[in-house]
Amino acid sequence: MIQKVLFEIWRHLVSVVSSEVFATWFNGAAELLVALVVYRELVRDRQANFIEEFNRQYWRRKRIYTAFVSLAQPDLTEHRKAFTLHIMTNSLLRSRCDEQIDHLNILWHTHSLNGRRELKRWLPHVVVRMWVMLGPYVLAKKAVNNGAWRDQNFIDFAEECLKLMSKIDSVGIEIWSAFAVVKIANKDLVLMRGEIKDR
Repeated sequence: MIQKVLFEIWRHLVSVVSSEVFATWFNGAAELLVALVVYRELVRDRQANFIEEFNRQYWRRKRIYTAFVSLAQPDLTEHRKAFTLHIMTNSLLRSRCDEQIDHLNILWHTHSLNGRRELKRWLPHVVVRMWVMLGPYVLAKKAVNNGAWRDQNFIDFAEECLKLMSKIDSVGIEIWSAFAVVKIANKDLVLMRGEIKDR
């Protein structure tokens, strides 16, 4: 009796596996698996390119960090104002700052929702540091152009990163160079979030 039941089960499985419907489903599943593997490789390749470019940009950002830290100001608000004035009067520094703003602007613009989550997870501190230094400059340029400023993606990116960093980092962050350090307290990060919302 058991042999007969097992034989019927076996015969049914053989008929299902050898059917055209099963073959179609199996081919579809195999093609989907191949597509997933190709997609995963594309994502890994994009991430590798991103990390390579990001490391290359680090050395360019480091020059901006050094220029910012080298200004001796007693208060962060005054420090940021003085740096904005320094950017406006120094064409080489302005060019370097614009390059970084464009880089972060393009990063935020070209990534999907999931990619943006990864960007916020990987480098919120970098974007926040850049906003600390360049935020008043960006907002000043936006005001001059009656709000039609092309760096809205950088502003959005900075707002998201400031929101994240003000929640997870109760101490604040630092901007440093070989010469000195500028400390930014968590309360300053919250205020900077407000300066974006107010605009």
